[in-house]
Amino acid sequence: MNKAEMKRLVETQTELTAADVDELLRVATEIEQSLRYRAFDVFIDVLNSVTNEAVVVFHQPPREGASLYTSTVVGLEAKQKDEPGVYRTLRTSLNSVNLYANSQEQRLIVQRVYPIRNRFRTIGVMIVEEDSHEAYEKEHTILAPVFNDDEETFVADELTDELLIFNSEGMLARANKAAVSLYQKIGYIGSIQGIHYDNLALDGTTYDFLLYQRERKTQGDRREVSIVYGNYHLSIKKIWSLHDGQLYMIIRDVTDLRQKEAEIISKSVAIREIHHRVKNNLQAVMSLLRIQGRRVDSEEAKIALQESINRMVVIAQTHELLSVQVEDSLDFTDILMSLVQNMERLFAPLKPLKVKVKMNQSIYLNGQQTVSIALVMNELLQNVYDHAYADGVAGEVVIEVSEQKQIIAISVADQGKGYDVKTAGQSSLGLMIIKSYVTEKLDGQLTIESKKTGTTTRILFKNTLNSDV
Repeated sequence: MNKAEMKRLVETQTELTAADVDELLRVATEIEQSLRYRAFDVFIDVLNSVTNEAVVVFHQPPREGASLYTSTVVGLEAKQKDEPGVYRTLRTSLNSVNLYANSQEQRLIVQRVYPIRNRFRTIGVMIVEEDSHEAYEKEHTILAPVFNDDEETFVADELTDELLIFNSEGMLARANKAAVSLYQKIGYIGSIQGIHYDNLALDGTTYDFLLYQRERKTQGDRREVSIVYGNYHLSIKKIWSLHDGQLYMIIRDVTDLRQKEAEIISKSVAIREIHHRVKNNLQAVMSLLRIQGRRVDSEEAKIALQESINRMVVIAQTHELLSVQVEDSLDFTDILMSLVQNMERLFAPLKPLKVKVKMNQSIYLNGQQTVSIALVMNELLQNVYDHAYADGVAGEVVIEVSEQKQIIAISVADQGKGYDVKTAGQSSLGLMIIKSYVTEKLDGQLTIESKKTGTTTRILFKNTLNSDV
């Protein structure tokens, strides 16, 4: 054995520790010195940490008889479709005994695969190979249904889940087409009928362990586990028969479901990142507007710039909240209270108004509706602060929000000096924004009542969160 070459292969192909490498070298030395394997080709494979493919790092040819190989395979990959036992043992840490495989030279062989462990981890596998003398047609044995009875075959093959039935000795007695297809996909070669449970289990359990569990549990106890086997996500349930001691193993391939969940999470992360960037961009624009506001001499221009900044603050706050959560729903209370606090900070102490918010429930809106109603509320409060009360007057604003049968009702009432709704609506940018957003963005209704003793604005719109309309 070229220990230097084996060490180099392990170190370049894996992230195993120095202690792990020493253990692999020790096992290789034992294989060379043992007479037990003198008539077999014996290998050590490790799992490449990047490709997740098994790689041959050691080969001991037989000392008695000819090798199954005509050239060296050290450094070559062992594919899952060719050597299912290797991957099963690497993933489950269980022995895989007498499973068919195809060698790197595409020769049909039989493998016995054993885990090599160090510090409670499987760091590689030892593979003992011998020639297969059984002649069969792969296409027929792989696809042949295991059920013999016509009625049972029909019923079992109609199941979308994979069904395997083991007899009281742990040998596979029956399997439906879905189960045969699954094991073919993960690399099993030939018929799986008659293979022991210990060579078919994908979740790291043995038949003796299941019997041990059964003795300490009530008969008919059902157990379900979820595992990841290579690229497959599987849900496995085992049921003991009460009358004949058979074990029913039902496997459900949930790979597509897990992939869709991963896609949703990925898209959600991307959307949150977009919200975060929008917020940052708005803050940059607000900074530019503040700089511009300090340089202009016109008081009217200063007011217009500040109003634009206030609107951007509302939008930025909404995107900030959307950037830190997965779902596209926001608690309107958080937005409203943030808006009120921002107005109080902006106008105090010149406008010492008291804002009362009355909400007896949490109301959640989607992102689009949240931005729209937040801008509307910003304009309403801006109008109250600007026009309802004279400077220094301690006025009051009452905001009431409620929801019933998906209809949200909002009222904003003050006791200020009021205004002419008809004439103001033609010249006020704020009122134009309010009307436009309520009727077009929210598809709602707007009512404004204003007189010398105060103004009340009422808004009705449908909450479209979780709605098909």
